[in-house]
Amino acid sequence: MQINLFMEKARIPYKTSRDYSWLKQLLDEGNEIVCFSLESKECALAKKQTFCEGQNFDYNFGCFHIFDHDLEEATFEQLCELYDVEFIEPDK
Repeated sequence: MQINLFMEKARIPYKTSRDYSWLKQLLDEGNEIVCFSLESKECALAKKQTFCEGQNFDYNFGCFHIFDHDLEEATFEQLCELYDVEFIEPDK
């Protein structure tokens, strides 16, 4: 799917996905993935980060974060859906 962000003429010639389980798996494996929050019209390199000597973690999407304590209230997939996230599929 090609998405049209921000401007009429802007095009992203990559295949994007909303497979949030796959995205979580990729981030948990240490990959950094280009993501778009269509809700906030922002793009960022998403990655998983640990802090407090590895006791806590978050998924950093640049314009928003999903913290470990957020996952007590909702699933990763539900939060990605809320922020209307799409990501560029990596080469398989």
